[in-house]
Amino acid sequence: MPASLASTLSLITGPALLTNASTVLLLGATNRLSMVHEDQRRLVRRKRPSGASSPAPRATAHITLRRQDLLRKAMLLLQVAVGSFGFGTLTAMLALSVEQTLPMWADIITNPALLLSATIGGIALILGVLTLFVESWLLGSTLP
Repeated sequence: MPASLASTLSLITGPALLTNASTVLLLGATNRLSMVHEDQRRLVRRKRPSGASSPAPRATAHITLRRQDLLRKAMLLLQVAVGSFGFGTLTAMLALSVEQTLPMWADIITNPALLLSATIGGIALILGVLTLFVESWLLGSTLP
């Protein structure tokens, strides 16, 4: 049975919008990681009054390293989400293009692939956002 235009667009639009949202979050996490690296460089460059370099305070250095670790994990999770949703979008497009010639086989192959990619992407997106939340909370606890 041929798919209607509305169902076709909704099948492709869902994963495409989630891919875009994950990519925007990934860009934000990349910018945050860059700022954390810059903060770490500033901590390392701090000088004592005598001119000798001073080690960064342990607590601040530990929090900076923890934030870097959290941001790297969040970025990995968001990359998995982008890849999964992108795969889902491509699978939906492939299913719609093959549906006219192989209607029975298209659903048997593509529906589980779409469900799996949406599940993996959704879980990765939720975990990535939670990781970014924890990193933001950690940043808020270190501000004066």
